Amino acid sequence: MSDFRLDHLSHTQVRTYLICGVRYYLRYRRGLIVPPSAAMTLGSATDQAANANYRQKIHTGEDLPARDLEEIFVEDLQARREETIWTPADGDGYQQVETQGRKMIRVMREDLMPGVQPAGVQEKIEFGFENDAVTFIGYSDLRTGAGSVGGEAVVDLKTSTRVPTIEGNVMQMTGYVIGSRLCFGMQSRKAGIHAVIRSKKTGDCYATKANLEFEITEEDEKFWLWKVQSALKGIRAGIFNPAADASQCNPRWCGYWKICRAQNKGGQDEI
Repeated sequence: MSDFRLDHLSHTQVRTYLICGVRYYLRYRRGLIVPPSAAMTLGSATDQAANANYRQKIHTGEDLPARDLEEIFVEDLQARREETIWTPADGDGYQQVETQGRKMIRVMREDLMPGVQPAGVQEKIEFGFENDAVTFIGYSDLRTGAGSVGGEAVVDLKTSTRVPTIEGNVMQMTGYVIGSRLCFGMQSRKAGIHAVIRSKKTGDCYATKANLEFEITEEDEKFWLWKVQSALKGIRAGIFNPAADASQCNPRWCGYWKICRAQNKGGQDEI
């Protein structure tokens, strides 16, 4: 794409590039968008319910009833039904996901929401780098206020079949903490992950957050900047190397796997 112009980066862009340059190229340079998986749609629909609750809670100080949140969830899930790849054999059929999603909303309402006093929901953060026109843009799920349990922090909301780790989320949360400080004057360096975990086998769901609260250090911020600038340098140089790790280069975890394989059977240098 000769007319491609890079004016900003996001966490998703940087992460995609660092995992697989070819995946980045197909998504952001060629504009190929793959349909979302059932897990991605589940996460989006639960986010919509959480967002609706926290936005009104800024003003009311009260959580919505679980029934109202379930209705918001189902409405959004249905709106995404046609665009989503459902895989019933893997426990991710539409009805299976709706049933588990309802359970997850109830767990979220009972175990995660009561102690939260939101200060901002889905806030856009945007900031620049020294001597560079490119900006970093992101949308943080939740910024909690001083009245929350744990105080002021940036929080990411997740649904997963596995318990998230701090190590796996430091990169994303570092960018959001920097952005919240620069854009909203947040003094705290705290970050947190509020996750609802589901078992596709048993249907059980539970919430976790106690062990997923951490502080972003100056060292984290320096490391984050180095990674972002490394990605930016590679993108500008037109270097789009494929992933070396088979855990990422496989049809289950990469929606571009078939496209990549089909166009590179002979080992061409270009996609």
